Amino acid sequence: MDLPETSRRYSAAVAAAKFADQRLKARTLAYYNGILLRFAENCRAEGFPDPLKQRFFQLPNVIAANIN
Repeated sequence: MDLPETSRRYSAAVAAAKFADQRLKARTLAYYNGILLRFAENCRAEGFPDPLKQRFFQLPNVIAANIN
């Protein structure tokens, strides 16, 4: 159904889509932030530098090992 852009329903639908998008982005950011922090903690526990503060050449291998 096509609604004119001046319709109240159109405005409500756009607002609902934006709200859902913002909620999803917040949840996704929180989820990925948690994963990143756990990965950094795992790196420190295994004797590697903190990947959030320092890059190191073994990082791709550590990421691959952490995924598996």
